[in-house]
Amino acid sequence: MKRAARGLPVLVLSLSLMLAGCATPLGQPLGRPLAQVTAELGAPTARYALPGGGVRLQYSQQPEGRHVYNLDFDAAGHLLRREDAMQPRAFEAIEPGRWRRADLEQAFGPPAMSWRVARSGEPVWSWRYQEAGFWRWLHVSLDPQTGTVRDWSTADEELPDSATP
Repeated sequence: MKRAARGLPVLVLSLSLMLAGCATPLGQPLGRPLAQVTAELGAPTARYALPGGGVRLQYSQQPEGRHVYNLDFDAAGHLLRREDAMQPRAFEAIEPGRWRRADLEQAFGPPAMSWRVARSGEPVWSWRYQEAGFWRWLHVSLDPQTGTVRDWSTADEELPDSATP
């Protein structure tokens, strides 16, 4: 009996860690019902209709965080796909001349920051992300008249030196 009791804390810890893994957007198992996901994760920061009657729940950590989690559900409400959208491979999908502001928001959520280029007045939307341990920015420039994407680029995020007072 003593031997079984010693193993109990390890079992409880293991089960707790397994359950905690599910309570993150990327830890949600494929096929999980939408209602169960929202019960565990809470309300999404945005919700978008997908073709075919599906829905995308978006859990964004912007403006201060570096992740935007997209969870796509089919028309029956089952999880089909989960991703952290703030990955360089996802940026390759941006189509200059075709994508509009709504496409950017559905893919990456609202930007962490928006600003205008001083000389041209061109709007730029920016999102934070992390790549190989470095803090980075995704910048997307928009046509001021049409709202379509003109171009996109990435850059390092300049962080203050914590050693300097």
